[in-house]
Amino acid sequence: MTVDQATVFARELANKAAHDARARRNAMYDAALVCLDWLGSRPGRHSLIVVFAGFPQDPDDSKYDDVVTRSRRANAPIHFLDACGLQGISAYSSPETSTLLRRNADEGPFGFWDAAS
Repeated sequence: MTVDQATVFARELANKAAHDARARRNAMYDAALVCLDWLGSRPGRHSLIVVFAGFPQDPDDSKYDDVVTRSRRANAPIHFLDACGLQGISAYSSPETSTLLRRNADEGPFGFWDAAS
């Protein structure tokens, strides 16, 4: 594979990943808008909890502003819960901490990702 072919291949994969992320984000926005409309019709204070494995935000995304506006109207703050769980610092993340922390036999530099899958 030449450098030009690899560049084209990498760009195609990046475009596909960006398209997939945008589609997932838009689906989440649509579901949140439906939930916020329903919550807005009920009296009192509410909360919307979104369980999501990562949330890439696009600064040019107009639906984000719609979700924030509807959240305020419904008096329902949105709380994000990362589906990957809490991630601690790895023993191998930096030279300053790697010597201070004891190495576990089953932990690697990306141990928390391996455990999540």
